Amino acid sequence: MLLDAAGAVDVWDHGCEALLGWSGPEVLGRPSDILVQEDQREAWARALRTVVDGAASPTWDTWFQSKSGQAVPVSCWLSPLQDPVAGRRGLLLVVRDRRPEMASSLQLERAQRLAEARFGRSVVAQAVLAPDLTVIDVNPALCRLSGYDTAQLIGRSLLELVRADADPGAAVEDVERGAEGLRVAERQRCVLMHADGSALQTRLSLVEVRDASHQLVSLEAVVEDVSMAAVAQRELQLGQARWQSLETHSTDVALFSDRDGRLLFVSGSVTVRFGYAPGELVGAVGFSLVHPEDEPAVRAIWTAAVAAQRGATHCFDARVRHADGSWRWVEMSLTNALADPAIGAMVVNVIDVSERKMAEAVLQELVGKDPLTGLATRAPLMAALDAVFQDGAAGSTAVAVVDVSGLTLINDAYGHRVGDGVLVAVAQRLAQAREGQGVVARVGGDRFALLLSKMAGAGQVAQVCAGLLGVIQEPLDLDGCRLVVSASVGAAMGPAADGGGLLGSAEAALSAAKEGVPGACHVVQAEPASAAVTRARLIDDLRRGMDNNELLVHFQPVLRLADGQPVAAEALVRWRHPSQGLLGPDAFIGAAEDSGLIVGLGRIVLREACLAAARWAHVLVDGTFQVAVNLSARQLTDGDVVEVVRQALHESGAAPQNLMLEVTESAVMSDVAAAVRALQELRELGLAIAVDDFGTGYSSLTYLKQFPVTTLKIDRSFVSGLGHNRDDAAIVTSVINLAGAMGLDCIAEGVETEQQRLVLQALGCGYGQGFLWTPGLDVAAFDRWLRTHKVLPQPPGARAGRAEGRPLAAARQLPVLPAVHARIANLLATGASLTTIAAALNADHQLTAGGRRWTATSVASLLAEPPR
Repeated sequence: MLLDAAGAVDVWDHGCEALLGWSGPEVLGRPSDILVQEDQREAWARALRTVVDGAASPTWDTWFQSKSGQAVPVSCWLSPLQDPVAGRRGLLLVVRDRRPEMASSLQLERAQRLAEARFGRSVVAQAVLAPDLTVIDVNPALCRLSGYDTAQLIGRSLLELVRADADPGAAVEDVERGAEGLRVAERQRCVLMHADGSALQTRLSLVEVRDASHQLVSLEAVVEDVSMAAVAQRELQLGQARWQSLETHSTDVALFSDRDGRLLFVSGSVTVRFGYAPGELVGAVGFSLVHPEDEPAVRAIWTAAVAAQRGATHCFDARVRHADGSWRWVEMSLTNALADPAIGAMVVNVIDVSERKMAEAVLQELVGKDPLTGLATRAPLMAALDAVFQDGAAGSTAVAVVDVSGLTLINDAYGHRVGDGVLVAVAQRLAQAREGQGVVARVGGDRFALLLSKMAGAGQVAQVCAGLLGVIQEPLDLDGCRLVVSASVGAAMGPAADGGGLLGSAEAALSAAKEGVPGACHVVQAEPASAAVTRARLIDDLRRGMDNNELLVHFQPVLRLADGQPVAAEALVRWRHPSQGLLGPDAFIGAAEDSGLIVGLGRIVLREACLAAARWAHVLVDGTFQVAVNLSARQLTDGDVVEVVRQALHESGAAPQNLMLEVTESAVMSDVAAAVRALQELRELGLAIAVDDFGTGYSSLTYLKQFPVTTLKIDRSFVSGLGHNRDDAAIVTSVINLAGAMGLDCIAEGVETEQQRLVLQALGCGYGQGFLWTPGLDVAAFDRWLRTHKVLPQPPGARAGRAEGRPLAAARQLPVLPAVHARIANLLATGASLTTIAAALNADHQLTAGGRRWTATSVASLLAEPPR
């Protein structure tokens, strides 16, 4: 959230509302200490004063108070903000919910207690030994096996209790070596000397326990009686213990039922999950616990599962009754084991998914409802359009798109509060005008869309649109200001290929309307077409184009804002279509991702980017010039992505430090675990990692900390508003401050004006790219551009003191191996030229000290170095 200089709440987002329950109108403008528990407010006030007067605060833990009065443990971080455009000061407050980590700590404590209890109850003989093999602790099972009590065993050496078996022998010797810190042999046969003097045939296993510094702390010993009777008894006991543990501690509830749904067995976990004692459910019919609305569907699935072949499984969600009378969402899986002689029942596994369902409902509400106007968003509108096309009513359906004019002027003249009030008033008027007659949605900052049903033709659509314009243009009174708002309307009448095609035709009609006089209305007839056929043809063309080398890579430079020097370039894919000309990625990337071609396409771009990186690394004197390549979600979670990158670097001769990989937040969040593993391996190769379009996805700071990121890229949608949009300036400031706090580089995308560059530089952003300098260029054009913007050599000592504009992911200097010197000497002895020597070293896959390919110049530089 954002606070003003006095500590009052200025910006309140959905995350804060979800955490504390307060809505925006309830807290905006109020002192922030209403969020803090009463006993924490004095410390809160001191923290605010400290941050207002100085730098960002360290992270500290405190307790907030939710709207319902519940205490919420949180971790806070405060940073001062300065808006150079509006001349305002404020505070950025980042709040993290500490309840999950507190729950994890409690679970760890419980797990430790459980481990101690299991050690004591285990049927397997176990002991804990000191590094010198002295017995520290034993469990009752070892006492029973050996005939000694605990006091007789503790303090004795293990070597007094066991002797090596004659064949194969070696257990005692291996144990003695283990005491010296060597590798300990596991599962060696040996003889355990019983207290009564008899000898037991056993198998001894030892496991080392080491601390963080790799020092041997203790040994865990397991002694197994390997006589046939003992093994059989132990397996029986273990099986019973495992089943009892599974029944008691499993998070799932396991049920056995006959073919009619009568419960034959219920696991003990039903008490924890649903409040019933297992005995009170045995004999009951399971359908009686299912919600009446879900029961018909559950019975139908049950009938299908009973009739299915042995081992078949059916999964579904339904609501079941808790013992307290409430309804819980569960995920059920039915497995047919009626023909299994060992079971003879239907096996039902039940998982409580109520929290997941609640989260999905909250997310759906956030996605489907505009927070400012309360109207639907684009997603519900598209769902309604899809339903219209499925019902066959597309021929009488139209979509109207309304664009409010002059909103920027209103914001500049009267402030954003009045501008927001205009949007809310327009939304209310549109909703009232079409009440009960179709969906009204906000689909952009100052743009609305309406679904018009049962239209007799284009004439009626034009009449409705004219009425909407009339309603919008009625005078408004906001904060003492009397305003008359104008708008333009574009509409399209069906039929069309699909809902997206109809909306697209309406937006095209709006563009035509805006070219005329203000307040114009333009209605078009959507052209029917088969979207599926068009998309299939596009995919086929793209597959052919990849085979025919029709894909090109253009490059757009990234420059240091402080001095305008290029430090990197972003690789941008283009498609030279045989009939449609040069196409940008928006025309085909979606089809590539849906069809799986994105993996092959990504490899093409990666290869070209690595070749360019190897080429341009020699243009700059310090060799840190990078080329950035985008990785899609499919590429990132592809199992061999690390090997693909490694191979591309090897084949091109590019150094890892000259390559940056860009991933979007949504790509990373598609599979967090797989993404983290891949990014960590790629970072270990020496590559830089950037989060592209930062701020437009759904990742949290908790996840961001897990990723080995070096750079944040600010999305162009926020940069475009700098200089005239307060909200965009606040977001950009927050991202820059966040990057600085985390030690990351920050690149602004889409810089188009000198004013934007100046604002970004004033806010502390280090780098930028955009049309202000140049659009994307092909390799030859970029070569020419780079030569005119080449970084000049710096005077001696200048590099050491440089703080501003440090190179992105600076290169790691590598030593030149002695073998390289020997190879050069041998080649010189044969009369080889410097160019021939460089080619030979590159053929041997040798790199320079900077990690680059050899050239005649670099060979000469090495020969000129004084001997070491």
